[in-house]
Amino acid sequence: AKAVVGGSWTHRPLFCDDLAHCRRRFRSFDLKVLSVVFSRFREVMLLDADTLFFQTPSGLWDSLAFQSSGTLFFHDRIALPFRFLAQRPRKGIAKGNIHEFLEGFNPKPYTAILTVQPSDSPFVPKSRRVYVNSLSFAPSEFLLSSHSWALRSGHQADSSLLLWDKGRQRRATAILASLVSLNGEPRPNSYGDKELYWLACELAEAEYSFSPFAVGSIGRHQKKAEGGDSVLCGDAMHFLPTHRGRPE
Repeated sequence: AKAVVGGSWTHRPLFCDDLAHCRRRFRSFDLKVLSVVFSRFREVMLLDADTLFFQTPSGLWDSLAFQSSGTLFFHDRIALPFRFLAQRPRKGIAKGNIHEFLEGFNPKPYTAILTVQPSDSPFVPKSRRVYVNSLSFAPSEFLLSSHSWALRSGHQADSSLLLWDKGRQRRATAILASLVSLNGEPRPNSYGDKELYWLACELAEAEYSFSPFAVGSIGRHQKKAEGGDSVLCGDAMHFLPTHRGRPE
């Protein structure tokens, strides 16, 4: 974060004015962002306290997805098409919060910082050659074809588990830090921190890796009393095949 401030900004607080202010600002989701930024480890695995594993997560460090870009994200459920990233500023217009946020963010101050270059891996979004006039950066195909961009869902990423390499994702890390700093940058209408990580990569024009698999569900199978379709009520579930082909 210090690499993106200079001049008269160097004497100003980055994230909070004093200890009491820090306690108020970072008692919730944003503390996860600070833990990534200030961690002494270059490679960080961020997970929620209630995340459960069926196999050791250590293999994710060696996955093709993470090795390709220095990131690994998982999809969230397709839900809430009129809230969060899909929230419309006014009724009757086909523009959501994700469009307004990305159109209003100026990534040019961060371009001096290195970013992750394109990869041939099947796990990273392809092509930054598409340009959208309303955006001041070249978006990925993943963004332009995503459920959140199409306003089909208010959620895109699930941050209950993610991997982040600060050494490779330098520009994205600086942008990520700015989203919780005191510099007045716009912020997406995310449920907590969950959308900040992949959107920081988008603004950094960095390659990043999402699991190619949709989110699953684990819980109880329930049938409607009046008949019809049944539902599975429970929590989100993810798996990622490794380069050895075993589902993990």
